[in-house]
Amino acid sequence: MIQSHPLIRAFVALRLEPAAASAVAAFQTELRLLSAEVAWTRATNFHVTVRFLGNQVAPALLAALTPGLAAIAARTPPFTIEIRGTGSFPSTRPRVLWVGIRSDPLKALAAEVEASVRAAGFPPAAPLVPHLTLGRMRGGSRLGGELGPALRRAADRCLSTSAIDRLVLYQSRLGAGGATYLPLHEFALEGGPGDKP
Repeated sequence: MIQSHPLIRAFVALRLEPAAASAVAAFQTELRLLSAEVAWTRATNFHVTVRFLGNQVAPALLAALTPGLAAIAARTPPFTIEIRGTGSFPSTRPRVLWVGIRSDPLKALAAEVEASVRAAGFPPAAPLVPHLTLGRMRGGSRLGGELGPALRRAADRCLSTSAIDRLVLYQSRLGAGGATYLPLHEFALEGGPGDKP
């Protein structure tokens, strides 16, 4: 599949369990009632980005990356993330609304992925802020009305937890109806208690 697209938009991410995705979707529904100025993420697209790779990535670069991701997954045990809290990027005129992700194993996994990605030839990335995107403000819309206070009230609300048992390399295809995410490779987390991280 990679070879059929000379340059692709790609990222490495974690996929939520269905029950966790449903819990996030329920919270998103609460917020939908408060603003029509947000392009909400489809529940089928919920994911936790570990590393965005770029908008125009060459197949050879992805091919160089996959052995490293496979090796990381092979030594990483499955783990659990907590979906808690809310926020927005950037802090001064927010454009992206998100729920937070808490997990020490995720931080360790992200550090390994970053090292592997850089070894494969990708440039360094900004430090990871683990989150799941709920939606994006439309055009020049501001975070106003009841939406801002609702997000602040949920600043420490636990929505769910999710077991994580694989790392996924995705292709992102942008279209008029929003993004479509296609898994290119899935790497099962197979490490045991004595393995790193």
